[in-house]
Amino acid sequence: MDKTSITTNLEASQDKAMRTLKFDWPSFKIGIAEYPDAPTGCTAFIFPNNEVNAVLDKRGGATGSFYTDDIVEGVSKIDAIVFSGGSLLGLEAVSGVMREVFMKNNSHAVWGGVPFVSGAVIYDWIHRSSRLYPDIALGKRAYHAAEYNIFYLGRRGAGINATVGKFQGLQYAEPGGQGGSFRVDKRTKIAVFTVVNSVGAIYDRQGQLVKGCYNSETKQHIQPSQEIGPSTYSSKQTCPKNTTLSIVIINVDLDFYQLNRLVKQVHNSFNEVIRPFGTMLDGDCLYLVSTKEVQLENSKDPYAIPKLGSSITEVARDAIDSIWPEFN
Repeated sequence: MDKTSITTNLEASQDKAMRTLKFDWPSFKIGIAEYPDAPTGCTAFIFPNNEVNAVLDKRGGATGSFYTDDIVEGVSKIDAIVFSGGSLLGLEAVSGVMREVFMKNNSHAVWGGVPFVSGAVIYDWIHRSSRLYPDIALGKRAYHAAEYNIFYLGRRGAGINATVGKFQGLQYAEPGGQGGSFRVDKRTKIAVFTVVNSVGAIYDRQGQLVKGCYNSETKQHIQPSQEIGPSTYSSKQTCPKNTTLSIVIINVDLDFYQLNRLVKQVHNSFNEVIRPFGTMLDGDCLYLVSTKEVQLENSKDPYAIPKLGSSITEVARDAIDSIWPEFN
């Protein structure tokens, strides 16, 4: 396989048409690396100070992930989280990031110094015939390309070949991608980054279907209740897997019980935007990471955490919208 063509943050930044989210929060870095000829790619979130709290919520019946069982309950150390294309093969990119963390930290010299790197994948083999997938080499490139305070929007990184709205048939799918949003409210910082490759279609704030399930002949979107004839999939075919991968990063110091309830509240809200969400063909994963830099505002308010969840939900909504330039 010819893997000489690789795109990273550096090359992306030279593309004047490339859309980016820029923000001010030097507690983590983000790197992308791609095989544009496939196309496929990965997006790595690096936490140089791995003393963060992290939890995970999984939805759907087709998750593909690495080192996630412990995170569901909550962990206090994470070096990196990797989103990747390539389905299960793409988990190899997680190993590439893990190797570079290991080498940088000289971890072999410390007892228990194994890097804590987690990751999850999307199925992006649809509409391509290349056998390229995000491998160790691509994971390494994403790690070394990582930068502070910038995120590449649209069809980049793990979302370079994502599609949405496939439940009426592959011919009605539209391009997905990766999106991000950032908000500061007094001392509270919230960042949400997502890769949307869903079975479901995308709905706007007025409840209108705006992406996916699109009939190019009639120039109209197909509502879920509409009968459109025979399915794209024969009885002998395996329906394509899908998945929405997301990460929420906050600077508020919360315990694991609070984080676990918060991550579920936020993940529930994705159903307002992506419908249907969490299907048997999706492998949706939402990480919630706290950098533990500030205390919760109005902590005596019994609704303080649900209110924080509502704020995160709005940021997540903006992150999904940012995938498509016409929504901004």
